[in-house]
Amino acid sequence: MLSNRDVNPASAAMTEYLTNDDAMFEWQVRFEDFRRHFIMEDSPKGMPEDAWTVTMDYGNCLEPAWYGGPVHYYEGHLTADAKVFLTDDK
Repeated sequence: MLSNRDVNPASAAMTEYLTNDDAMFEWQVRFEDFRRHFIMEDSPKGMPEDAWTVTMDYGNCLEPAWYGGPVHYYEGHLTADAKVFLTDDK
């Protein structure tokens, strides 16, 4: 959804999504609303009975970041990346 200009006219970047907890919350709720109303799949439809489901999104770099690896955000990429930093000599 972040790369779709129809639903993201302000062009919020993946960097903002992964580093700003308010942005992550907003986009997850927006996606969950879209999924529940427009995507035909075997999952709950309509408004949730109790609350929206929101989880932490680590952008495919959870393990390296946990061990202290630097996380990089590249212009135009939709995911974050952690460069190799653990080697046989470290």
